[in-house]
Amino acid sequence: NACWDTMTEIAKIGNISSKSDLEVGAKILETGIWGAFKNVEINLPQVTDEKFKSNVLKECNVILKNSEKKFSEVCDILSKR
Repeated sequence: NACWDTMTEIAKIGNISSKSDLEVGAKILETGIWGAFKNVEINLPQVTDEKFKSNVLKECNVILKNSEKKFSEVCDILSKR
């Protein structure tokens, strides 16, 4: 979340000449989070504790959805500048 907060702030006040750099950085961050989610998703079936698996999957889904939302927010802010 700290990375997204920083990106959102930079999108608001950063040098507009660096717009595409920030867009690329935001996409890379979103993709990295998606990749981490996929890694957890593929390895989770090996875990035998069902309650733990359920909690991890819920937390991962929250993080993934937040990432998608924050990426859109950064792009929306930049598109209005």
